[in-house]
Formats: sequence, C-alpha cells, structure tokens
Amino acid sequence: MADMLRTRFGRIGAAPTAEPPPPFDDEAAPVPPAEVPEDEQTGSPLMRWLSEPPPLPPALERLKETVHQQLIDELDPEALDPEGSHRLVREVATELLSQHEVRGVQEYRERLVSEIVDEVLGFSVLEPLLRDDAVSEIMVNAPDHIFVECSGRIYRSTYGFRDEDHLMRVIERIVAPLGRRIDEASPMVDARLPDGSRVNVVVPPASPGGAKLTLRKFARQRMRAEDMIRLGTLTPDATEFLQACITARLNVLISGGTGSGKTT
Repeated sequence: MADMLRTRFGRIGAAPTAEPPPPFDDEAAPVPPAEVPEDEQTGSPLMRWLSEPPPLPPALERLKETVHQQLIDELDPEALDPEGSHRLVREVATELLSQHEVRGVQEYRERLVSEIVDEVLGFSVLEPLLRDDAVSEIMVNAPDHIFVECSGRIYRSTYGFRDEDHLMRVIERIVAPLGRRIDEASPMVDARLPDGSRVNVVVPPASPGGAKLTLRKFARQRMRAEDMIRLGTLTPDATEFLQACITARLNVLISGGTGSGKTT
C-alpha cells in the first residue's frame, strides 16, 4: 500500500516544493472584492437581513412582555407535559393576546404567539436561529449584537435580547439542564447540548463588558466526501489520497483554525 501511495502521489512525507516568494513590492496588490454567497436554488444573494423579520413596533414589544408575564403567572412551564406543552402555551397566549386592544396586534398575531412560545419553552430569540439549518454558529457579543455564521460567512442578525437580564435568563436556561451553573464564582462554561452542539459562555467578571455566548450547532446531516467535492472543500485527487492513507492505516495530522472544518 505504501508503494502504491508513493507511485500515485510521490514520496510520502516529502516536503512539498514551493516556488520562491516574489520580491517585495511597495505597492500592495489590489484586494479582490468579497464574493456574496448565493442561494443554490435561485442564485440570488444570500443575506441574513433579508431573511429575518424586522423588529416589532415598541408597543407590540411591550405587549409581548406583558402577555409573557401573564402566561408565566397562569402556567408553570417546568410542570407542563412535554407532549402537549407547545399546543397549550399557544392556545393560552392567543387567548391572552385577544384581551388586549393594541394597534397592529391582528397583523402580527402569529408572530407574537410564536415568539411568546419560544420565550416560555425555548431559548427566546435564539430559537429561530437554532431552527435554521443554514446557520452553523451563533455569537452573542451583547444583548443587541447577535452574529451568525451562514454558508461560511458572518452576518449581523436582526434578532436581539431586550437587555442584559434577558440574555442572562436565557443563558441560565441553556446551562441548567446540563448540570452546570454560571455566576461570578464560575464565570465560564464549556458544554454540549443534547444534540451535540457546543456552547461557550463567559460572564462578568471574566467578561467585564457583559455576558458572551457562542453556540456552534451540530449538523443534522453529516457531510460526505461527495458533498465536500461539490462544495469545493476537497478535490477528487485529495479525496483519493486521504482514502488511500486511511486504508494504509497511516497517521494523519489535521490542523486548522476555529471553524475551518477539522472535525468535518
């Protein structure tokens, strides 16, 4: 097998030959413009700010908070039956909304109900991003500064928490089922969600500017070699070489920066 690898790919372990670098030029080469990722189906630019809803009007935000608190007072989310909890919370939220006469509530009713359900049973504004398979990583730098990685690029999200207390309540809801606690005495947490997603949380005093949250989602579908060739991550020759190395039971060192695809 080693002879086959040498014949097919050259001497294993040999240092690759590289051309000498060009002489230093005082005039830097022009930087090509960044490519905007495109949707595979339509070919249109993929922009997060076009696929996410705009913020609710202030009056409806206040109404959502009021109904959320009323719902918490009427129901104990921790005592709800997991099977029918979503249906029950939606029904009660819809009924409570109908008791308030606020301009625009009819137009935004479905969205208000969905966001209230996410607030009560899920991780609030993070829930739509967690459900979106196109989002691979969520980064919360401040309550109103949420960024997402989508198709290998970083975008500013239109979603946001109300304030620092709102963000901290969601963080505590994330780490509590994992048997971890987050406070001044234990200001850093690295953990995994049940679906395999990685969670990193840092709060004051380790993070003086406020709580920080990073959530790297676990892909629902594993990428195959054919997928990586199609996406341009690997070439057919590189794939054949790696398969030959694995068949020959050779040691392979894989290195790279954060998010570069080492695990994949």
